[in-house]
Amino acid sequence: MNYRFNGKPSCAYLRTNYMNVLKHIINSVAYDCHAQPGASQQVSIGDCTPCRTGDCDGHPPGAHTGKSGMLLDICYYTTGPNNCTQYPYVTPGEAVTPIWDDNLKSLDWERNYLLINRIFKCFPQAVVVVDERIVSHIRLKMTPKYGAEKADWFYGRVFGDSPGHYNHDIHMHCQLGRQTHEAEDINWEAEVK
Repeated sequence: MNYRFNGKPSCAYLRTNYMNVLKHIINSVAYDCHAQPGASQQVSIGDCTPCRTGDCDGHPPGAHTGKSGMLLDICYYTTGPNNCTQYPYVTPGEAVTPIWDDNLKSLDWERNYLLINRIFKCFPQAVVVVDERIVSHIRLKMTPKYGAEKADWFYGRVFGDSPGHYNHDIHMHCQLGRQTHEAEDINWEAEVK
């Protein structure tokens, strides 16, 4: 399994069809872009939405509102031994892989790019929010491999908020919106060089 849930048990709801597509996206990233030696393939999914009505504790009102089943936080892929970039609720005491101690050198820019890009392909109305320094870093790193046009599109499509705002420096926030494509119907090969 290339993912694990590591958010609050009270905020673990994601629509089944959305979770199935997300699993396929995560598995395709693991297949197409292997982790560096010593790094984990498994991405850590954080808080989703509450299983009941109301907001998820620890989040601003409306950010993880219950029963929508379309909102989730995902820790960033790293080059470290795990992809847990924030305190894990399910496995307390697990080491966190810091991405800011080395000026984002431990951030796996390519796996994060592929994940976010594939989310947009399956959920064209999705909103992905990251720290503005992360989206700038990914844009800079991806330009030589994927070209300026794709890098500029990515930079314009991902919302980068101010440093440290809502902890988006340690996880990305995804509002998936309406699903219009099944993950298995998309040819990922064209995007991987």
